[in-house]
Amino acid sequence: MGIIAGILIVLIGIPFNKFIPELLSLQAPVTFWKALLASFYGGIAEEILLRLFLVSLFVWITFKIKKDKDGRPTVFGIWLSIILAAVFFGLGHLPATAQITNLTGIVIVRAVVLNGVGGIIFGWLYWKKGLESAIIAHFSADIILHIITPFVASFFS
Repeated sequence: MGIIAGILIVLIGIPFNKFIPELLSLQAPVTFWKALLASFYGGIAEEILLRLFLVSLFVWITFKIKKDKDGRPTVFGIWLSIILAAVFFGLGHLPATAQITNLTGIVIVRAVVLNGVGGIIFGWLYWKKGLESAIIAHFSADIILHIITPFVASFFS
């Protein structure tokens, strides 16, 4: 699922690159070891913060508002929690983006959409398979995004 998330993010990002070409030219190349460490950080730290803490908090809040007939959180509440956490995940990437370019409407939408794709996939995995699955998927997606895509792109530039 992480590989699929990484590929989806790359493909969905292509149309945004036409609207914000300066993002591609402003991003400095990152060494392999830094990209690898960033992948570990994303996989572990972001999943603990976003899925374990934030999704769980939102599920708990929705659970306090409405339970299913068996006394468990509703599916709607779980999906709402995953989506809200995915939006926060996207917004959480804006400070780093602001270091590269001005935060315009399209830049903010890009951050929320691209990170939201991963956030929803990782949130679903957290719900259905557990935190470890979300961590491994996030790490795998980051390997696609931070190591494989730049490596492949270097052959075309």
